[in-house]
Amino acid sequence: MPASRLVQQLGSIQGLMEKLGALGLGVSEPDALRASAAEFILEGLYAHRRISRSEERGYAADERKREAQEEPRPKPRRQFN
Repeated sequence: MPASRLVQQLGSIQGLMEKLGALGLGVSEPDALRASAAEFILEGLYAHRRISRSEERGYAADERKREAQEEPRPKPRRQFN
């Protein structure tokens, strides 16, 4: 697949191409470089179990689970001795 087509497909992933700026890559960079950097980001997300990957569907992210809100801890009382 040509790199330009791959960049176009990766561009449909919300927020992925904007993250390339953190790697120092802009729109003026070659498509092959941008595509490989985007794949690098996806592999990192997969390695940290933020997304899943399958041969049929490619990469997929589950909806974020709402973290249980912790009750605020009471401040420890000061001892006056």
